[in-house]
Order: sequence, then structure tokens, then C-alpha cells
Amino acid sequence: MAAHRPQPFFNFGNTRKARDYRRELVDPLNYYSEEELRSRYRFGREGINIIVELLSDKIAPSTRRNHSLSAMEQVLVTLRFLASGSFLEVICDTFLSYDKSTVSRVFRRVTLALASIVNNFVKFPTTANDRDEIKHGLFRIGGFPSAIGCIDCTHVRIKAPSQNEPDFVNRKGFHSVNVQAICNHEGN
Repeated sequence: MAAHRPQPFFNFGNTRKARDYRRELVDPLNYYSEEELRSRYRFGREGINIIVELLSDKIAPSTRRNHSLSAMEQVLVTLRFLASGSFLEVICDTFLSYDKSTVSRVFRRVTLALASIVNNFVKFPTTANDRDEIKHGLFRIGGFPSAIGCIDCTHVRIKAPSQNEPDFVNRKGFHSVNVQAICNHEGN
């Protein structure tokens, strides 16, 4: 005689959540002002379009399915996640129809595509001799052992712009642009 097994409290049977293919009806590039785009995505229209153009060959859907995300949608999801510093579920709520697993896959795909082209924009020393020269130079100047570059941010003072003026006022009360720079021992 078999022992009686209690029934589980939750039903984990074949009950699947119904899929909802709602799409966000608002096109962010046409709906938001330049200021609102920068606030939400940290890039304006031109910057977003450049990123999409750079990555579209790597991230565009290879299928003709009705519900695949375009390169633009993938870039917007990724930029929103990076700009907000939030959780995947918050991004899902923002874009209404995307599941957390979809956002996760999109984020991975776009960031890997960005990483694959980083060398087009960021140049580090490629030969052992170049690296050694920079290491010795930085050690002579500041006592930094085994460093091949210095990175820092600074505020560059600018004339107050006529558009979005408050966006350019820094914590010290003057207008500036925040710049991040990497250089070697010679300031290059």
C-alpha cells in the first residue's frame, strides 16, 4: 500500500500565462522632445540614430516574425536600462509588452554588439613596447606601477546654451559639459 502524498499548495501544471503582444504605441523619437529623450535615454535623436546605424547589422532580427524587436527597439530598451540604472522588470513595465527574459536577451545582444565595435572608438597600446613605455612613463611621473593609462572626468566650462539651459548647470552652479578622458603618460 503506497503512502498518501499531500497535494502541492500551488498548481504547477500546464497553465501558461497568456502571451500579450501589445506594442508600445508611442514612438519615443517622435513623441519625446530632445530634452525628454536625453533625460530618459541619455542620448538625443541624432545619437540614438547613430547607435542604431552602427549596430543594426549585428542586432537586426534575422527572422520575419511579427513580434521580433527592431534594431531601434533593442537599442532603446538597452539605453533605457543603462540610463535608469534600474531593474529589468522596471524596463519591462516601461515598454509594456516586453517580458523580462526578452529584455535580458536584448540587453546582452546590444551590449555585446557595442563591445565588438569599441576598438573603432577607443585605442589602447597594442604592442608590448608601447605598453612598457607607458608603464615606465606613468611610474616616473606619479609612481603608478603597471598602469597603461589614466582616466578621469572633469567639467569643461561652457557658455550658457539657449536651449535646455538648466541641463548644463553643474553642482557648483556654473554651465559645463562633463567630459571623461583617458590618456597615457604624455597626455595623449
